[in-house]
Amino acid sequence: MKKITSVAFIMLAALSLEAQSPASNRTTQQEREAAFKNASLDVPYCDRSEAQKLDVFLPVNGEGPFPVIIYVHGGGWNSQDKSRTKHFLYSPLQNGYATVTINYRLSGEAIFPAQVHDLKAAIRWVKANAAEYGFDAGRIILWGDSAGGHLVALAGTSGGAAELEDMSMGNDGYDSRVNAVIDYFGVTNFYKMDEYKVKEGGESSLDSSTGSMAQLMGAPISQIPDKVRMADPTTFISKDGRFRRRP
Repeated sequence: MKKITSVAFIMLAALSLEAQSPASNRTTQQEREAAFKNASLDVPYCDRSEAQKLDVFLPVNGEGPFPVIIYVHGGGWNSQDKSRTKHFLYSPLQNGYATVTINYRLSGEAIFPAQVHDLKAAIRWVKANAAEYGFDAGRIILWGDSAGGHLVALAGTSGGAAELEDMSMGNDGYDSRVNAVIDYFGVTNFYKMDEYKVKEGGESSLDSSTGSMAQLMGAPISQIPDKVRMADPTTFISKDGRFRRRP
């Protein structure tokens, strides 16, 4: 995992510096819109739900194959969509990355693990369609914020976990392993997050049936420890970066 983590931090630092540079701050709206003109919108990556669509944005300059960033939106697993992520993608596009933003089934439509099944189906779609879009299928980065951060971290550590992958969703000749993950403030251990919230003076959500975690998991998290463990990205971490589910 050290190699993957290092790549992620280097990537994150580079993108952050680019986003904060004076030249970037002076970019006009017209220039930003021009960067997104090479687009394919609302492309289905599976046919089980209207939510299972993605947008592809390719760099205007340069020739592929391009390394790929797949961005996953946040929103408590129950709201938002891929349209809110576009502002993150200008700098990667300018630096030669193909970018893919996905929608996934929200918790109001399907409970966990549907969301990570969708993300992994999108990863396999990217690999299967690499030649058509000019993707470098050997260089894929996942990036997400909040709930999306949780999903990319989980997908990144569980690339070989059969229980978190539904190959019947398409492109079963490809795996869903990726090279790096950028997790913007995504939760890992649901119980620890609840513990920290209580320490800060908040109310525990362990027994709640209406909170965002319960909505995602389909039950109060106090009642389903095995399923909660399955949703924790650290469950699947191993020293050599290979999939190994911890007890």
